[in-house]
Order: sequence, then structure tokens, then C-alpha cells
Amino acid sequence: IAFIAASLWPPILFIVSILLALIAPSLFFENDSAEGRRRLYKLFLRYGDLPEAMQCNDVDLEEHYWTNSRGMLLATSILRPKAGTPI
Repeated sequence: IAFIAASLWPPILFIVSILLALIAPSLFFENDSAEGRRRLYKLFLRYGDLPEAMQCNDVDLEEHYWTNSRGMLLATSILRPKAGTPI
């Protein structure tokens, strides 16, 4: 459809792409927060029915969060092999 419209009047492709660039980001803001995703991911990992590929039995994961002097929330993740696991 875009090809046919652009062949009839080429500036229409430019106008449509500008409209999509302006509208698309606002479509993804609803109910999307990094904190919520981290909370759901931790809840997901608590269940025992994870597929084997998603289980991290051989590493320890530490996550820390802090706020810097500019008020930005920063995060760090440290993955360490469990005791006795060769690297």
C-alpha cells in the first residue's frame, strides 16, 4: 500500500513517516517502567517451572540500585560463578 501511495504522490511517504515517528514513541510509554519490568522478572524467576535454558544454576546475580547526585537512578549487575564452578 505504501509503495502504491508513494508512486502516486511521493511526498505522502515522507508525511506518513513523520507522523509515525511522532506517534510511535507515545504508544510504548503506557504501563512501561524499568522498575516494573525488574519486579516482574524477579517474580518470574521465583517460580520453579522455568525452562532449563532460562535457569541460572551456575551463577549468582547481585543487583544494586542507587541514586546519583543528579537524581538519576542507576543500576549495576554482578554475575559471579557459584562456589566450586570453574570458569
